[in-house]
Amino acid sequence: MRVLLVQLAVGFNGTERHAVELANALVGRVEVAMLLRQEPSEPHRKAAWRSMRAAIAPDVRVFLASRAVPVLGLWRALAAFRPDLIHAHHDRSARIASRYSGKPTLATIHMRYTKRDFGRCDALVALTADARARTLADGYAREIALIPNWVLPWSRPEAARVAALRAEFGVGPGDMLFGCIGRLEPIKRMGGLIAAFAEAAVPSAHLLVLGDGELRGALEAQIAELRLRGRVHLAGFRSDARDFYAVFDRFVLNSEHDPYPLVLLEAAEQGCRIIVTATQGGAAIAKVHPLKLVPVDEPRALVDAMREAYAARAGSGYATPGPRLAGHDMSDRLPPLLDLYRRVAKVDL
Repeated sequence: MRVLLVQLAVGFNGTERHAVELANALVGRVEVAMLLRQEPSEPHRKAAWRSMRAAIAPDVRVFLASRAVPVLGLWRALAAFRPDLIHAHHDRSARIASRYSGKPTLATIHMRYTKRDFGRCDALVALTADARARTLADGYAREIALIPNWVLPWSRPEAARVAALRAEFGVGPGDMLFGCIGRLEPIKRMGGLIAAFAEAAVPSAHLLVLGDGELRGALEAQIAELRLRGRVHLAGFRSDARDFYAVFDRFVLNSEHDPYPLVLLEAAEQGCRIIVTATQGGAAIAKVHPLKLVPVDEPRALVDAMREAYAARAGSGYATPGPRLAGHDMSDRLPPLLDLYRRVAKVDL
């Protein structure tokens, strides 16, 4: 079987990494290729795109599409690779692939189902039971497979590396470090996280945010207005982001909506202690791993959780690992996905 993964975003966040990790894992099981956007022209986006491109295994064939007319890139990939099946990631990828490929198409719903983007797909993958139920309620009548996200293992950095990363941002051994990894976009509510950090007023504390996006300028202005320069750090995109789970005293995710965030799984796999809003994904992961849930629309609860984290940590040193996540291996996820491929493509592997 030949499978073309279509992923037309230029970042290297959870959804994009999910697609790349899947492509790499499929090598040796099917013939696999990826259709990506061309390298972006915006300087601040280049590092993430290049990291994404470098993470793709050599045995995965890569095709490129332009931003303006991505369907031409799709057609070139179809002609050269002749896939039996397309697996799309992101709403735009699903819309273009299902409308213009003429091939059996399935898509993973990483955020929300919309009929415009996903309605033509032959099957869908939902990451949580709640997302599956909502998609059915929204009128999608074909197969929706429930296949949760996975997390790849990562070696915890040594103590010297942890200390060096903290020192890079002026965080001392006795300081409390709250951290977040995510896009600087409205749905992630980084502004609310910064406001909560300011209100919590935890002594000798820092907030470190890894990621980039459209709100960077507004967040920098907020940091200046709240007089938090030197305590709140916007680090931008980092190719070594996974090392930071061992650096944070608390990983804090303040999203408005997150179906099953990869960053939470990664943080949990590293034993990072977590504060997260009770989104679909946060609530689902809380069922299998201990973490602190706070209501999505109650900023005061986030403030209280940050203060409680400081009180629990006082005198215990920094970045003390907690229990590590179990049961989210790639080997648990591939068999049902490959079965779905067979059913949708009607082709044996």
